[in-house]
Amino acid sequence: MDLTGTWSIHLGEDPPWGKLGNKDKSSWETIILPGSISKYSLEKTGRCIGTAWLRKTIFIPMDWANQDLGLSLGRISHADETFFNGEKIGSEGNFPPHDMSMWNISRHYFISNHMIRPGFENVITVRVWFHTYGDVSGDLSLLDVPSWEKDRTKGLFVRIILNYIIIAMGIPLLLLFFLFYIQRPQSTEYLYYGIQLLCGFFIIFDLCSLWRFPGGIDVRFKIVAFSWIAINVAHPLFLHRLYDLKRKKIEWFLVAYLVISFPLFLIAKPADFREYGFLVVFVSGSIGFYNLSCHFSALFLKKPYSILFSIFGLTVVAGAIHDGLIYLSKLSYFKLSFLGYTFDNMLFPIGAAALYIGTAIVLVYRFIELLKTNEDLNENLENKVTERTRSMILITEELERQNIKLEEMAIRDSLTGLYNHAAFFDRLDEIFMTSRKNKAPMAVAMIDVDDFKGFNDTYGHQVGDQVLMKISGILKTCIREYDIAAKYQGHRMEDNRDYDLAGRYGGDEFMMVLPCCYKDLAITVTERVCLKISQISLDSHPGVRVSGSFGVAVLNPDISCPNSEKLVTLADLALYKSKSMGKNRVCCKIYEDR
Repeated sequence: MDLTGTWSIHLGEDPPWGKLGNKDKSSWETIILPGSISKYSLEKTGRCIGTAWLRKTIFIPMDWANQDLGLSLGRISHADETFFNGEKIGSEGNFPPHDMSMWNISRHYFISNHMIRPGFENVITVRVWFHTYGDVSGDLSLLDVPSWEKDRTKGLFVRIILNYIIIAMGIPLLLLFFLFYIQRPQSTEYLYYGIQLLCGFFIIFDLCSLWRFPGGIDVRFKIVAFSWIAINVAHPLFLHRLYDLKRKKIEWFLVAYLVISFPLFLIAKPADFREYGFLVVFVSGSIGFYNLSCHFSALFLKKPYSILFSIFGLTVVAGAIHDGLIYLSKLSYFKLSFLGYTFDNMLFPIGAAALYIGTAIVLVYRFIELLKTNEDLNENLENKVTERTRSMILITEELERQNIKLEEMAIRDSLTGLYNHAAFFDRLDEIFMTSRKNKAPMAVAMIDVDDFKGFNDTYGHQVGDQVLMKISGILKTCIREYDIAAKYQGHRMEDNRDYDLAGRYGGDEFMMVLPCCYKDLAITVTERVCLKISQISLDSHPGVRVSGSFGVAVLNPDISCPNSEKLVTLADLALYKSKSMGKNRVCCKIYEDR
């Protein structure tokens, strides 16, 4: 039996009759239900807070005799006591002074067959307490018990159990994101996401709460309103960071909105709740449309995670805007509809669930990316290449080659290709320390091209450069060069064979380092180089002869030496002696500890 349509209404705490079931209709007026009781009260008394009595007389046919019935009264804001033929059949919520709202809970009351008067008129009476928005919404009907049980179970699941399931889904995410933020405080998207979840819990709890809020409905209204404000501030801040959108001015406006709203709601009086509610709905609705633009901007700019998250994010924002229209409908006492759809059932919990799912997917995606990165790093270290990471490894190897090339360019002399002055002495120090550690001998040779200034003055600097390049080529072929590539592949020098080292000291001077060389071997190597330099021939000047003087300093393993500079100084003295002895020769000195 459909109970929608005209009901009788009387404003006031006490019923205007002796018995709830009598038929006295004086002082009763009419109201259409589903509809707004607050609107009726505002028109009659100028107030939207109070108590009202609703009454409907129905005729129950004889063929319904001896059977139980179920009464469905939709959702009543905020508390009710319901009577059938003068007998109380149920209630939801509490009346003042211990008021408790259950505005989103469906009313389902059982009517025993002994209460029913088949073939006669029966009276349904509902005492309702309303505050700011007070209405009756949803389906109003009298049903057989099986149909009523089905409707009651559906309402219990959709409006209570499902909401608590959604809260339970969000709690682990809340803890997880706050832990993320503690570990990475610079990643503030985790903080703003946690604030959203926390505020969302209060909003969803308002829809399914079976307990009284401390402070009653006034405190409850303030908490829920401020939660809507906070979630509408936190969500765009979260989106800005998730999508890397730089919009500081908008963020300042959002924070200002939050800061200004807090004291206003603290001092707000119940009579002002409706006006404040309009303000919250208007500003938050505008922010909701801005949030939609954030998702579309991210999709257009192809921001990371935009395709993955925006579907769920758009669902959240659309649900919030939808519920904002429901609050607007309740506060304005005007039933909103669009193409036959009435804004009646709250969708925020569904949006919250979508946010949880979308966030979980992003987290899983990030975790998979992290695992892939770790796998790639491990496979690079172990030289194990798989098909999925092959392209990334190739890019990494190319970058490594380029880095080595850049490093070589930084340490090489541009003309000769030998180590430059700074790089040579860095490598010299390494070889010196290794030789000392391994108790091995070493030699340092200094080479000076004989009469090179006069050569440049006579034949020109271009010919001089050719001579320097030929000498560097001899040095490269006559020694075992210290291989920087081996160093940058993670090997220590002592793990490989010993390397000789050659570099350009400056101008026409060169240097060599010969690890593991005693005096005889050092002289053999340097004399071989000296001979090859004297055999240099230039196609452009066939008669030109080139020579070089060598100064060699040898350090034996049993001799203490504080640093490599001592050997360089000794090699320089030996070179000076070689020059004074007629040039184009090798002069060797043994380092002695003094």
